[in-house]
Amino acid sequence: MVKASFAKCRDCLGKTLRSVGSSIHQGVRFWMIAITMLIASACTPLSDDQVAPSQAIQPTPQAIVPATYTAIAAQTMQAMLTQDTTTKPHDTSTPYPIPNGFDLSMPVYFLSHNQKGVWRLDPQAVELERASPREWEVTSFDVSPNDGRMAFGTKDGKVIVELMGTEPRTILDLREESEIPYHISSLAWSPGGDQLAYAVYLDWTLVGSDPEEERLSGIWVWDMEKEAHTHLFQNEYFPEDGDITQRAAYTQPVWSPDGTGMIVTGHFWEWFNVLWLDPIEPDLERLKLKNPLEWFWGDASWTLDGESILVSGLQYASVCDLYRVDRETLVPETLIDGDEEERFIFQAYELPEGIAFVSYDEEFEPRLYFGKPSDTGIQYGLVGSDALCTSVAVESVVWDQTGNYALVSCHHDRRLLSLDGSLDIDLDLYLGGMAKEEYIELFWGVGPEE
Repeated sequence: MVKASFAKCRDCLGKTLRSVGSSIHQGVRFWMIAITMLIASACTPLSDDQVAPSQAIQPTPQAIVPATYTAIAAQTMQAMLTQDTTTKPHDTSTPYPIPNGFDLSMPVYFLSHNQKGVWRLDPQAVELERASPREWEVTSFDVSPNDGRMAFGTKDGKVIVELMGTEPRTILDLREESEIPYHISSLAWSPGGDQLAYAVYLDWTLVGSDPEEERLSGIWVWDMEKEAHTHLFQNEYFPEDGDITQRAAYTQPVWSPDGTGMIVTGHFWEWFNVLWLDPIEPDLERLKLKNPLEWFWGDASWTLDGESILVSGLQYASVCDLYRVDRETLVPETLIDGDEEERFIFQAYELPEGIAFVSYDEEFEPRLYFGKPSDTGIQYGLVGSDALCTSVAVESVVWDQTGNYALVSCHHDRRLLSLDGSLDIDLDLYLGGMAKEEYIELFWGVGPEE
């Protein structure tokens, strides 16, 4: 068994590289797989963005969808893509095929970077509708867990918010501030839905080397009530000493459950790392990542109580531990010893009943595991009998608020799974022509009030 020295690259590095036409994608753990995935151009955006609270999805036995549904879906998508859009989304007239007995009580959103748009799979109408006008050229998206308010980031540096049934509102237009080609690389609503964090990226290959040109880049927070934008810190594309290895760009903000802290991903010259800001104040020095976790980590997520973060996805390694790091003391606790278990752990999240994570089996297939922490670590087991997806490149796993259902996005493969293994829906059947795309970001919407 030959293992690679590359591990998974994540979300926004893929977004940044994709924006300048790069084909550098997710590094994987074995040399054979690494070569295969680079040839296949596996991308890594992701999303572990805010998971919106959900109403219950009723689990049903896995259903077999007739092949004719795929043709219907393709016709639906083709008709939709050829229709004109204005400032309002429009519905398709052809109902989307769904497995018999599948009851989805909240919408699922799809962000296509190829189409630069957002689509919504509506649970009531069972139709695919475009949620963003074509002219917006959407590069990032999020849904508020509070009221379902949508936020769109665009290629031309706009942030637009919209509550279903109301007019879209532009809260930021960087073209009014500068002619520099900024774009919005990621968005994240706060848990209370009253603040919106957004990451501003600069395509530095299109500009000179004047540090003044990077002044609007970095992580910002918009306060809905105060109608104010706060610049937390800016990216550094043009280091003062001219050392390009010191470049740093920050993206993918993830709020803590109490809204006072934030995980961000820092992208550097040839690596990236997860960092966290606590408390959220405009101060780069408050970005924390201390020993022994100052190596190149790819994944981090908050625990449900907000007192710790789960850290996994070590880069340039063939095995990887799962750590839980205390928010105040920064002391790490090993939950799974990667060397001892011979596992590479990534995409780890705490759910109400335990911790779910992704790892590879002996056949190099990605599998979903679930277990409950104890004094001796985690006793875990497989979820379901099949591989998590048909590709080794697992881009994102987005859990709903109940911790019972996950949206899984892989290279050319999107699925909706239940934690108990009873539900497995091929979401590509709903995407028509978009199903051919390498990567599509998935988001939970907010269901109707009971």
